[in-house]
Amino acid sequence: MQSTILEIKNLSKSYGEIMALANFSLTLRKGEVLGLLGPNGAGKTPLISILSGTLLGFTGTVVFKGQDLFSDRRLKNLIGIVPQEMAFYEDLNAMENLMFWGGLYDIPEKELKKRALELLAVVELGGRSKEPIRKFSGGMKRRLNIAIGLIHQPELLLLDEPTVGIDVQAKVNILDIIRNVGQQGTAVIFTTHQLSEVEQTCSRIAIMDKGVILAQGTLD
Repeated sequence: MQSTILEIKNLSKSYGEIMALANFSLTLRKGEVLGLLGPNGAGKTPLISILSGTLLGFTGTVVFKGQDLFSDRRLKNLIGIVPQEMAFYEDLNAMENLMFWGGLYDIPEKELKKRALELLAVVELGGRSKEPIRKFSGGMKRRLNIAIGLIHQPELLLLDEPTVGIDVQAKVNILDIIRNVGQQGTAVIFTTHQLSEVEQTCSRIAIMDKGVILAQGTLD
């Protein structure tokens, strides 16, 4: 059995009287792709924001690789983030973006360039690596967003609705990428509204609403 890489216990976050997360608990194993389903306001984005370190003022614990996630900043370097909003510089091309963001993780330049080229091939942008991103379609931008989240070879990848606003073919490509990332051993949390997406992609599904998990298990 694969080892537990992430354990969330009693995570709570409120905005005034509104509870975004209410004693939320979850475990995730290495290589597991967890589809987190829920409507708008279910608490999916606050959860991703807390795990990525961009939302404070919560209670509860998050244990990652056996340590308190917030006790050692180096642990954050083992997490990849793919937010809903595009997280790159449109004035740079795809290769320049990967080199810039990868450079923040102190990856040696030779290794970083090799990794960037490999990722561009994986997300089917190898032939467009030097084009201005402003010329990219929505699906191409989404795929680049994922490549940036993977550039430092994270052990946990967080994707917050990565298929929003793109066509069917681009969506299929992104779901293939997510599934392959899990098969290579990276743990994944993937939030979405679409049951069909998690059916195609995930090894485990959790359904949440009003800050709590209502049901979880395998697709069967």
